[in-house]
Amino acid sequence: MVSYKRVLFLIFLFPLGLFAQDGHYMVFFKDKTNTPFSVDEPESFLSERSLARRSKSGALVNTQDLPVDPVYVQEIKDLGVLTYYTTKWMNGLLVEATQADMMTIAALPFVDSISFVAPPRNLTGARIDDGENAKFKINLSSVKNIFRSQSIDDQLNLHNIKLMHENGFSGEGIIIGVFDDGFRGYADISAYNHLTQNNKILDTYDFAIHQRDVNVGFSHGVQVFSIIAANSPELLVGSSPNADFVLFVTEDSRWETWLEEYNWLFAAERADSVGVDVINTSLGYSNGMTVASMNYTTAQMDGKTSIIARAAEIAFTKGMFLVNSAGNYGGSSWNIVATPADVPNVLAVGATNASGTIAGFSSRGPNADGVLKPDVSALGNGTFLLRNNGTRTSTTGTSFSSPVMAGFVANLWQEFPWLSNAQLLDIIRKSGDRYENPDNNYGYGIPDYERARSLIITSTDQVKDNGILIFPNPAFDRVTVSTGPIFRKSSNVEISIVDLKGKTLNRENFQTENGSVITELDVSNLQRGIYIVNLSEGKKHISLRLIRK
Repeated sequence: MVSYKRVLFLIFLFPLGLFAQDGHYMVFFKDKTNTPFSVDEPESFLSERSLARRSKSGALVNTQDLPVDPVYVQEIKDLGVLTYYTTKWMNGLLVEATQADMMTIAALPFVDSISFVAPPRNLTGARIDDGENAKFKINLSSVKNIFRSQSIDDQLNLHNIKLMHENGFSGEGIIIGVFDDGFRGYADISAYNHLTQNNKILDTYDFAIHQRDVNVGFSHGVQVFSIIAANSPELLVGSSPNADFVLFVTEDSRWETWLEEYNWLFAAERADSVGVDVINTSLGYSNGMTVASMNYTTAQMDGKTSIIARAAEIAFTKGMFLVNSAGNYGGSSWNIVATPADVPNVLAVGATNASGTIAGFSSRGPNADGVLKPDVSALGNGTFLLRNNGTRTSTTGTSFSSPVMAGFVANLWQEFPWLSNAQLLDIIRKSGDRYENPDNNYGYGIPDYERARSLIITSTDQVKDNGILIFPNPAFDRVTVSTGPIFRKSSNVEISIVDLKGKTLNRENFQTENGSVITELDVSNLQRGIYIVNLSEGKKHISLRLIRK
């Protein structure tokens, strides 16, 4: 990938090479000096749902979350160039401009660096493709053993997801973001009426052609969506049909450039602001780019080099849970996972058949840094889904094992909402049938609901983490918070109680004694339910759950 260098250095040495063509560029700024927002008032740019999710994962709002300086954006707009999306997390702006315009932009005093991300493109051209996204399409003639599901229920039964549903956990209250290449036809399919007629599609946007409507274009996304969201007993029941959803198009399958990775970044920031809990991405990036200089090497699949890998890691730090297809490169010259499945904190999902045997095409690990990949495996060799016309079929690819797991994650989080994304990721790995003997074919194996539930219950009867104990828990009128010497001596610790919507209900300050705090909190005024107890001292922030009976 491009190594970002100081713009003035680039202008001096490479004035023609850097801006050799018209096209799309990312312009990165030096600071956020004039942003009108403040980290002390995050509700002005993040939803209550976003703040609640961050709270339980200990994700503090920081300057990275502040919107970019609008003065900088306006100055570039005033040059007459096309401007599209800004990124808070990377402090930049996507523009479409000529070579001459880019030379002018590069000379602006607030511009830090610039990256070419895509040549000019026709955004109004046909975007119709009923097949799978080309980069994840499998050459079936090269696969010796293609298995089909014996039953439409296999993709749920393999993980005990049907038991989740029977226990009342099918995603209610969880927001799932599906990032893909298009959702053509979803609004007209009766299997999604429970969502479309009840305002459970919370947001849609096509970042590739800049419009709200995603019911057009490619249809790989709607196939992926069906595996999670369909609710038609005679056709297909998805893994988490009662969740709320956002549907974002980040991929334009007519081309393959870094622009799609930045689209993913823009979508992730929008998802964060909305309050999305789980993101499913059945896409990945490796080589074969439209612009050859943008190709990655296997050595760069280290979870921190690619644009989308860096974006995914930031998204995880905001408390979101990321699920990604491992890729269909098994047995090829590439063989390993594609980015962002290479990110350690992304749940990369390989593909098995209905019997739990890994598919030959499923990408292997480890990543380039030696991190175990894939993380887990699910049914992706004979997965049932709905086409964009509402009919059912069975097909193959890690694109379709990933959404099975995304629903699994959502249901588990519904049942145990106090878990942080890191805790949930750890539990799901440990629930795999190969956890004691993982490998880079299956990862930790096939996750199971009953194993995961047992792990959670046995570890959280009394909440104790990082040297902190909250008891009794569940509590009635009063609860004791006791910590070990984990804070600075004679420091001030703020203890707050927050509901799952992100509203702070109580906040008190306590002085440590030799770095410890022992205090009793009055919770008699709280309604029955689940709350988050936050302890903050300086840069140290710890969140634990509390049940009020």
